Amino acid sequence: MEELYANYLALLGASVKNTAPEFEMNLEGWQDLLALSNLRKTTALCGSAVAKMHEKGLVPDAIHQAWNEYCRRIFFKETIRLQEIGRLLEEAEKRGIELLFFKGYFLACLYPGFGLRNSSDTDFLVCEEQLSQAVELLEKEYEPEPEHSKEKVYVYRHKLSGNVIEMHLQLWEDYEGKKIELLKGMGLDSKENRVRSEVFGKTFTTIEPTRHLIYQVFHVVKHFCVEGVGIRYLLDTALFAECHKDSIDWNLFWKSMKELGYTEFCAQFFSLGVKYFDLGQSALPDGKLSLPQDEEAFLMDLILAGKVSEGQKGAFQIWGIMSPYVTGEIQASHSKIGRAMQTLFPSAENIRDDFAYAKKYKFLLPIAWVHRIFDYLRYRRQHPDASYSVDEKFDAAEYRVNQLRKRGLT
Repeated sequence: MEELYANYLALLGASVKNTAPEFEMNLEGWQDLLALSNLRKTTALCGSAVAKMHEKGLVPDAIHQAWNEYCRRIFFKETIRLQEIGRLLEEAEKRGIELLFFKGYFLACLYPGFGLRNSSDTDFLVCEEQLSQAVELLEKEYEPEPEHSKEKVYVYRHKLSGNVIEMHLQLWEDYEGKKIELLKGMGLDSKENRVRSEVFGKTFTTIEPTRHLIYQVFHVVKHFCVEGVGIRYLLDTALFAECHKDSIDWNLFWKSMKELGYTEFCAQFFSLGVKYFDLGQSALPDGKLSLPQDEEAFLMDLILAGKVSEGQKGAFQIWGIMSPYVTGEIQASHSKIGRAMQTLFPSAENIRDDFAYAKKYKFLLPIAWVHRIFDYLRYRRQHPDASYSVDEKFDAAEYRVNQLRKRGLT
């Protein structure tokens, strides 16, 4: 592993343990490490370890100052966000609206201190019967962002701070398919699986730990399939599983992983958590490590968040190709040509929802294939520097499918 990435991994591990690693780098190396930490949203977490290293003369003054400045900004932003959410909670209580929060604060509270896990948004679930009330409540301080919303996810941005809220009608966004039906059958968000929990001085309704972890793994797998996940997802999962290890029903958890087809992925993922982030081995099936044979390659995929290199264009551009793997509607062809054909000519079940007419009237599928090509050409013309070429799109999808194969997800 390259020095930059090895040092980043060491810095993350030390930050979780509230210690400091001993490596040295020149100014340029530290600038690259700070940039990488910013991209992966771990700058605040690593601030204390960097300060300890600075005391030992291992960190240049300019880097220490810049790191501290990032940490201060993140702390201020997270303080404002918590105040906004606090007001939202109080008003929802008064109006009798139940908001079910997940991820976010229930992961942030596991870090060594407040503001060390910054978020791009806050997620909560509301039942459809209370949707209109929740919309009315949100629009007191937030503005809707219809261009970023989906059928089952309403996105709002705070009028002053710009902080984002995602209001969900179901935990799996707009996904539908075999695995989604399995998840629905598990009743993860049912009334009997909800608990009240105090986090950072605020009382939230959330999902009890076993089912929250099941949901969390689904969320990780979803992103891993369609674009790749950053290493903070591994850190979040390891901290959650370790914190709640005594209250999680591990038999139910691993039974659910088997039903969803996530056992191999989860065993590898958790094993990395044991090795690098102090997750106890009791979380693993039979307490045995199951490190991937290509451990470094898996770690690099997490550090680079699914990209082949840090300079690669946004992997979100293959989202439409990879989404059917999330829902269990498609298995990867065993040949590269077969996979290319699946990409170019998706079935009615696997084509994006943008072409819903082909799902309803399958005889229109050839028209939808042509429609997709023209859509791509138009986007490519409008965003020449931000879009994959055809070859790049195939290469990115091929890389992603190979990752799914190695992790037992297809």
